[in-house]
Amino acid sequence: MRGTVKIGGTEVDMLANGASPFIYKRIFHKDFFNAMGAPDKVDIDTITEMGFVMHLQTEKTFKDILDTVTISDFYEWIAGFEALDFPMASSKIMGIYYDNQKGSATPKKK
Repeated sequence: MRGTVKIGGTEVDMLANGASPFIYKRIFHKDFFNAMGAPDKVDIDTITEMGFVMHLQTEKTFKDILDTVTISDFYEWIAGFEALDFPMASSKIMGIYYDNQKGSATPKKK
C-alpha cells in the first residue's frame, strides 16, 4: 500500500509491502511484530522506525536499502522532525501499513 502521511509540516511518501517487516528486522535487529507489543498498547518507537522503513521503500531499491542503510540514517531522518510529530502521525503511518494487509480479492461465496 502506498500513501502520504503528514509528519509535522512535511508530506512523507510511504510504501508498505511484504518486505517491510524483513527490512525493519535487517535495519533495527528486532522483529517488528514482537516489537509492536500488545494490540491495546501502541509503541511509538516501533511505529516511527516502521515509518522510516516505509519511507525508504519509496526512495531506494531493496538492494540499496539492504546494502547501505544503517540505524544512523534513521537518526538523521528523525532529527528533521519535532518531538511530537511522530506520536501525532502514528495512526496514519500504521493505517498505511495495515491497509497493505487487506487482500484485494473478492470472496466468491456470500
